Amino acid sequence: MLKDKFLLNKEHKQQFLRHLTAYMVSYGMEAVQAYADTDVQIATTAVSRNSDANVIVIGKDIYLLILLLHHYVQSRHSLIFTSAGENNLKSKKAYNIGCMREMLPQLSLNVFLGCDTVSRVYSIGKGTESLKKILKNEKMQLCVREFNVLSADKSVIAKVGEGLLCQFYEKDVDVPLNTLRYRMFQKKVAVATTAVAAMLHSYSNYLQTQVWKGEPINR
Repeated sequence: MLKDKFLLNKEHKQQFLRHLTAYMVSYGMEAVQAYADTDVQIATTAVSRNSDANVIVIGKDIYLLILLLHHYVQSRHSLIFTSAGENNLKSKKAYNIGCMREMLPQLSLNVFLGCDTVSRVYSIGKGTESLKKILKNEKMQLCVREFNVLSADKSVIAKVGEGLLCQFYEKDVDVPLNTLRYRMFQKKVAVATTAVAAMLHSYSNYLQTQVWKGEPINR
């Protein structure tokens, strides 16, 4: 049986992880098994260990790097993130989390543009162009900050999410998303998402942001 097909079965995957954990422990290694968001578990464990020793985190997911930056606590030891799967050592990149800390963008922005658990919005890219657009727009920055507020009102999240999307589609626009969508349709350009879709995307973004921050969500 192929590895990918085997791991698609949740029972097989959990049984494999239990055996792997027991094997590692038997050789004196410490193993931590995640039962929720794996990236959050890896990042918080690495930061915790970094208070007493140098730590190197090896992974492929860019969101793991973002989480390490977000959860980082200043330490006299080094916390390094490096990519996995690259055979050429010269091309392998290593990131010093402590040095990069000041460059951390808003955590919620990385979720809003699309991640493993939140889909990307149609016609809005995940690359540096979207980041640059927000860094140059004060209105967009204010919207992004709202997603980091604990226990924010759902109506506020929906409003700022719609406003943020409107600014992505057309700078300094001051109309509802559905109105902008109609304008774009008349101009025969890539049509914006609907207001309802924007609201649901905003809720998903807020929830994932709070999960990554380690905050409890009760509603």
